[in-house]
Amino acid sequence: SEVLFIQHYPSSIGAVRNTLDSDKKLKILHQLSKVLNFLNYRKICHRDLKLDNIMIDKDLNAKVIDWGSVCSMYTVDNDPGSLGSKTKHV
Repeated sequence: SEVLFIQHYPSSIGAVRNTLDSDKKLKILHQLSKVLNFLNYRKICHRDLKLDNIMIDKDLNAKVIDWGSVCSMYTVDNDPGSLGSKTKHV
């Protein structure tokens, strides 16, 4: 059987960014940098990362949403130095 977990994140980062102090913004930025590093390491591109797609909860845990445009990146000949590249939708 399958289980679906739904979490409620009441605010996007765009809605509250002007109310956060520097330490709170840095906490969120650190979380986002870990997400981007994870995606980059696995050659995944979100393609729609914007303030409205970053949700935060009351404890300032950031979640990236809207994964509908995600794609996988790879080079044409698997040569990291190659100038030719393609994207593959996942």
